[in-house]
Amino acid sequence: MTRRLILAVFLVGWLPFTALADEPIEAFYGVYVGSAEVFDGDGNVVEERDLEIEIGAGERGAIHIRWSNVTLVDGRRDVPGVEWRLQHLSMVPRRGDGLFIEDTRGSLFSGRRDIEVMGGDALRWGRIQDNSLDIFAMGVLDDGGYVLQSYARRLTDIGLEIEFRAYRNGNLIRSILGQTVRVDG
Repeated sequence: MTRRLILAVFLVGWLPFTALADEPIEAFYGVYVGSAEVFDGDGNVVEERDLEIEIGAGERGAIHIRWSNVTLVDGRRDVPGVEWRLQHLSMVPRRGDGLFIEDTRGSLFSGRRDIEVMGGDALRWGRIQDNSLDIFAMGVLDDGGYVLQSYARRLTDIGLEIEFRAYRNGNLIRSILGQTVRVDG
């Protein structure tokens, strides 16, 4: 019984039941560039990255977020071993309550895609709260454990403050802290 109560309290703390939006989603629209440090679960810096983030209106009322990371080698990006990753996510408003869910509608040709959390897909949702665009993802591991990620993009006077955290079975395994500036795009 105690474990269930602890899990329920943990999940309630993560679930965005209310969306107290200080800024409309349009305030986040733009292109941002900056840098970040990646920390392991013990707080040690393990990587440095250059960031590029683009937030804008997607198709059919969706919010589209595109971000790329360049993992630096000894603070440089012009040497062998540099890695580049590009990711994107489209989210649609959920029933007018200020929450967003991953857009799984697909295209005219591909059709709707169902999310299979027990099949390895992540469940993604978001909110705007306290001038922050927060995206959460939860996945179930093959052994029945879970991974929970939170990615906050907080508006600042010049851009976005970035805070990412990843937990496995409740233990922090990675965090990323960074700063970006808004650029003309």
